[in-house]
Amino acid sequence: MNYKNIIRSICILLLLNSCSHRNKNRVYTSSELESIRQEFNLPKDKTFILSTSYLPYLFSLDSAKFGLEIKNHYQPIQAAYYDKTGRLVSFHINCYAFNENNDTTTLEWNKKNAFDKFIPITSAPLDTIISLKKHLEFLKTFQNHTVDTSVLAKYDYTVIVHFSNVFRPNDSKNLIELVKSNTRLAIGKSVNIFYVNVDNSW
Repeated sequence: MNYKNIIRSICILLLLNSCSHRNKNRVYTSSELESIRQEFNLPKDKTFILSTSYLPYLFSLDSAKFGLEIKNHYQPIQAAYYDKTGRLVSFHINCYAFNENNDTTTLEWNKKNAFDKFIPITSAPLDTIISLKKHLEFLKTFQNHTVDTSVLAKYDYTVIVHFSNVFRPNDSKNLIELVKSNTRLAIGKSVNIFYVNVDNSW
């Protein structure tokens, strides 16, 4: 095994053990996913599932070069804000939402009032490994069909929120409500939100 492969293996091990969380291999049916959507009170035409090819794609990237970025996009609860060009401009993930006093009961999404303005101040480092176009490739309907993205051109911003009914569902709900409130601050700008259940990809 050469030096580069050793580094890659170490990085992958670190990724899997940092903020680690895996589903118990429970696969939800479309009717169960619909029940979860209703429980989370999400619009039917804006709620999707994350493709099972998302994580393999992340781990196909060069972990020696993009280790931190892979770890961040790997997280199950996140809100990714993209501008009209498809560039990631604000990024929020569960790993950066722990309370300063290490109280893990509830995640603190609005640290330093980051969501008090639009666009919210990013909590996770911004990167370019997943553009809006690439991210949308991993969104599927509950019947595993591709998502119609033709209407996105009319929006100034698109927010993709990953949520889970398995891993910290209350924190998912809190982030969803915070994003909804935040987008109402986008005066004069049009914002589209996609809600993406990640449970079948974990």
